[in-house]
Amino acid sequence: MIFLYFIILNAVLLLAMPFIFGRSLSDKKFRKDIKERLSGEINAPDMDKSLWIHASSVGETRVALTLWKALEKIDGIPPLVLSTFTESSYQLAIQENLKPVFRLPPDHPIWINPLIKKLNPSILILIESEFWPCLLWRCAKLKIPVLLANGRISERSYQRYSKVARLFRKFIEPISFFAMRSQTDTDRIVNLGISKTKTETIGNIKFDASTILDQSQLLNNELTDLNLTVFGSTRPGEEETILQSIKELRKKHSTAKFALAPRHINRRSEIENLFSKYDLPFTLQSEAKINFSNATSIIQTYIEPGGTVLVDTLGDLNDYYKISNLAFVGGGFNPEFGGQNILEPAALGKPVIFGPHMKNFEEEAKLLSSGGGGIQLDNIDRLTETIDFLMNNKKKRATMGSTALKLVESKRGALKRHIQKIIEIIS
Repeated sequence: MIFLYFIILNAVLLLAMPFIFGRSLSDKKFRKDIKERLSGEINAPDMDKSLWIHASSVGETRVALTLWKALEKIDGIPPLVLSTFTESSYQLAIQENLKPVFRLPPDHPIWINPLIKKLNPSILILIESEFWPCLLWRCAKLKIPVLLANGRISERSYQRYSKVARLFRKFIEPISFFAMRSQTDTDRIVNLGISKTKTETIGNIKFDASTILDQSQLLNNELTDLNLTVFGSTRPGEEETILQSIKELRKKHSTAKFALAPRHINRRSEIENLFSKYDLPFTLQSEAKINFSNATSIIQTYIEPGGTVLVDTLGDLNDYYKISNLAFVGGGFNPEFGGQNILEPAALGKPVIFGPHMKNFEEEAKLLSSGGGGIQLDNIDRLTETIDFLMNNKKKRATMGSTALKLVESKRGALKRHIQKIIEIIS
């Protein structure tokens, strides 16, 4: 089966070469990304022994960060090393001072075989849904245990894998244990043919990853109300409605301030044009940071009532969530996106507004919407009226925020269970 994969992989690479070469000549960002990926094996460290964690996206890297910080405190754990897939996740790891870190090279023996030899892992930990056949095959051949941590199978992926269940099962058989984040995810992986003896519902590390504020901090936040509404992790198709909402809300709430943080900061110029289209004042976070040290000082001192901070830097969104009255989290109004992380503001005691298409955060969306810590809108056109309602109801905001915090706290503990499983495997 792996032989068939290599034949298909080589054929695809051969056919794609003219496209890759052509785009590399015309697209500087693409050329940089390809170069970093191809040099991932070269940039990886030589290690006598390692505990290797691989995370693809920013969200998965945040899970890896939580796992890393817990593991590095444990005596006897091999030296840690992290690989990422995307450029943004790599930059986040660098920003969080996770070292060593490198970009995972293409899933081909030319790069994977020497990479594993350099790292000499005692275990490979894959975060959420990272299935790389060549990498898994090589680990199996060398008898390196592989743990899928915070395992996730979305409904869309489940339907796709079900069509080729036998093939999919062959590719992921080298995974030693599937630590799934919910019972739904466990049921899906078992239905795809993985033995129940290799699976367990361990819980979602993202509940542990979220920064938890205590009740005194929540009270202090309410007393120092900055009238800030945050629109976080927004995706294409959402910003126009958001800016229309801001325009309306400015008329009704004269002291209101706003922050807008796109999921991908390379869309900054596109969103700047939208601000101009709607004739709305805004300030770039990257420029404000030159003179102001944190989000609080920017909102208190620099932003005029009715103004908006366009957060065009990595790692600063949570600081705005902390001082906000309420948060909208994007990505949930288009089924292609599947939602973004609604736990970050919820764990900070903020009422959260999000959309109907949350396939990447099914458990979290159900928890907050049914538990009373968030509002799941069927249609983004209801955004203005929903925010207006919460702006006018301080008590309702406080109750929802406190409930959101308690709901997140009730789900914590997955990190400890993952650590126990890792120690069990490597010992």
